[in-house]
Amino acid sequence: YYLAIAQQITRHPTDPYGFRINWLGAPKLVSETFANPPLVPAWIAAWEGFFPPNEYSIHVAMLCFGLLSIHGLVLLAKRYQVDTSLAALLLCFSPAFFLGSQVVMLDVPMLSLLLLGVTYALAYQETGRKSAWAVAFVASFLCPLTKYNGLLIVPLLVLLLVDGRRRIGISVLATAPISSFIFWNSFTWRKYGRPNVLLLFD
Repeated sequence: YYLAIAQQITRHPTDPYGFRINWLGAPKLVSETFANPPLVPAWIAAWEGFFPPNEYSIHVAMLCFGLLSIHGLVLLAKRYQVDTSLAALLLCFSPAFFLGSQVVMLDVPMLSLLLLGVTYALAYQETGRKSAWAVAFVASFLCPLTKYNGLLIVPLLVLLLVDGRRRIGISVLATAPISSFIFWNSFTWRKYGRPNVLLLFD
């Protein structure tokens, strides 16, 4: 399903869900059946623009998110003075991560962006570095575009406001995921006649 959407994005980037697919025995519009945001298929489409569209290449493309997850967790562990090697090993060898980090699924990409968003938001709050804020903003904005559960990053970022430091910057980070969620669902509502998130209730 994700690969078919990636091919559609390559051909028609402004109409990612505007085609039919036979997924459950009869052709149906993707816009009526796919209750997920488009970041992973868009990533695959972009990847295939530079690398061959074969199975090995797709595994490497998805492994990038796994490596980002490890990076985010190691930084988080270091901040809380946890053994970084142990934290990385526990993540790498947990069954869901080990199996899911190199296949076309949404969970590990969402986890990677959530970890990056929170970790770099903490780094920004402590140091005020604009580069940390920029990474946190991009990760936070993209997190719910991998999977709607990525909105879980919002309360985590809101909790940082309790600290009282750099309130404006942290507030912008906390609203970034909501903005991308609204943007994507407004786009699908206008393009396909219905916000994509409503498919979750079908």
